[in-house]
Parts: sequence; C-alpha cells; structure tokens
Amino acid sequence: MLLGYILALAAEMTFTTADFFVKLLDSIPPSEISFFRSVQFMVFSYILLKSQKIPCVTDNKEKNFLLAIVGLLGSLGLLCTYYGVQYLPMSEWMVIQQTSPIIISIMAVIMLGEKFEKIQLLTIITSMTGILLIAKPPFLFPDQEDKGDILQHLLGVVFSFLGAFIGCIVQILIKKLGKQSTVLIIFYFGLMGTIVFPVTMAIQGFQPISSPTIMIGIFLVGLLTFLAQALKNKAFLYGTAARISMMGYSSIIFSFLIDIFYFKYYPDTFSLAGSGLIILGIVIVIMQNFKKQQIKVLDPENLVREAAKDVKEIDSASSISTNYSDTLSPYIPITNNDNLTTPLMPNDIL
Repeated sequence: MLLGYILALAAEMTFTTADFFVKLLDSIPPSEISFFRSVQFMVFSYILLKSQKIPCVTDNKEKNFLLAIVGLLGSLGLLCTYYGVQYLPMSEWMVIQQTSPIIISIMAVIMLGEKFEKIQLLTIITSMTGILLIAKPPFLFPDQEDKGDILQHLLGVVFSFLGAFIGCIVQILIKKLGKQSTVLIIFYFGLMGTIVFPVTMAIQGFQPISSPTIMIGIFLVGLLTFLAQALKNKAFLYGTAARISMMGYSSIIFSFLIDIFYFKYYPDTFSLAGSGLIILGIVIVIMQNFKKQQIKVLDPENLVREAAKDVKEIDSASSISTNYSDTLSPYIPITNNDNLTTPLMPNDIL
C-alpha cells in the first residue's frame, strides 16, 4: 500500500513537472508543443504495442471509430489545457483542471438520467463561484483592471475549464470502450494529435524552433508525461483505486509551490478563496461518492451480483492479459470494487 502511494505521488510530481516545462515554453505556441508531444506518444506507444504484440487496429470497426474519436477529442482537450497553463498561473490552472469530478457528476444527471441531488447543486454553486473568483472578470471586479492582460487571464480560465470538460467526455468514452489496452488508447491520442495539430499550426502560423534548449524542453514534456503515466499505472497495482486516485490532488500543492518559489507569484485573496471553494466542491463530490459506494457494498444482494460479475470478468481478463510486469502495463486497475479492470483516467493523458 505504501509503495502505491509513493508511486502515485511520484507520478503527480512528474505530471506537474511536465506542465511546468509547458509553462516555461510560453514563447512556443501550444499547438506546436502539442504536436511534438503527440508524435512522441505515437512513437513510444507504437514500440510498446509491438513489444506486447497488440495490434494497432482492432477487429471491431465500431471500437476503432470510437478510439479515433477519443484520440481526436483528447487532442483538442490537450490543446485547450496547454493554452490554459500558458495563460494562467499554474496554481489557478491546476485547481480548475481538477474540477472533473464535479463536471462528471453533472454530466451523469444529463446524459445518464441519474437523480439530481441537492448536494450537487451545492457543488455547482461553490465551483462556479470559485472559478469566477479566480477569473476576476472586469464587470464583477472593476478595480482589478490594472492586473496585467485581463483578456488573456479570462481566456486562460475558459481554456482550462474547456480542457477539463473535454477530458470528462473522453473519460466517459473510454469507459464505453470497456476493457482496452491503455497503450492502444495512448497510441490513438498520439496518432490523432499528429494528424490534427499540423492543421492548427497552419492556421495559427508555424514558429520555427532553432534553439536546442527549447527542443530539449519540448522533448521533456512528452517524455515526462509518458513516464508519469507509467508510474501511475504501477501505483494502481499496489493499492485500492479510490485511495490511489486521491493522490492526484497533490498536484494542486505542487503547483502552488512552483508558483510561489519559482515564478514568485503569490495568489491574491480572491484566487485563494476561489481555489478553496473549488477544492471544497471536489471534496463534497468525493465524500458523496464514497458514501454511495459504502451503501452499495453493504447491500447483500449487490455483493452477490458483484461476486458473479467478478468471476466473469476475471475469466475473460485471463484470456487477454495478466502480465503487469511491463514498464507500461497494458491494463490499469481502476475500479469501484478493486477487483475488475477498467481503463485509465484521461486527465492524466491530457
């Protein structure tokens, strides 16, 4: 269990370091950084797919189409995310990125017809208020107009939230894919990004990269993100999925430390209050989910159903892959009952 926490913490530190390099590369358009990262992901994942003898194209046309859509949306989400991190202080950007549990709870009501509860209304109000406090739009905060480029700050908030929203859609589509190779999903992220980003670069205007230092920085963005995903894969093998996932919020702390000690940016009262409200909303959603999970586990009839489901899944999984000793495991155990295998969380890729 302790090893799982250590690996998860190392993964979040590595993810945050990759984002830190994106922030440092603010002279390079996000579409170019996204393109080079996509190429790296495509190459790295292709090598792993070949080593694990996993085909790049499945026998199911519908699944191939869904993988392409996941890759396309993931690429757009990545672009929004990188615009957000370049336009905003890292701490504010990271807090907005972590709103995905709240967004998914709302989407579950709209798309899956789940019951809308009063607690969800509370999380929406706290999160939206928090985002407004971070954005500080001039029509609500007229005395903030002398604070740098207001339009860029607002665009950063919009891009960050849009990136988180697209990430949630991707997460739902990945779950729809069912048990699927993590490496194959990453390959499609890289493949679609390699196709899409040249178009965005052509529209925006390509900026030649002549500095070796910048090239190294761009290379490290892709390498560190890939390494972080590998660490997170391993972490889920040494602890329960719910508890390991909670370590993801440590990236908020790392981002605040980078802002304070490297960029010398000290969040004002509004930003701190906004971040606090968003984190409060996230905690409420997580606690509510834990409560629902406990009730479900204590239901005797549900225990029987889950046991039968476990046996079925274990039998099917054994015919696919049971080897988790690779550097990047082909399947990540992220489950409600910690027995079944489901795909990765896309927020780690985006």
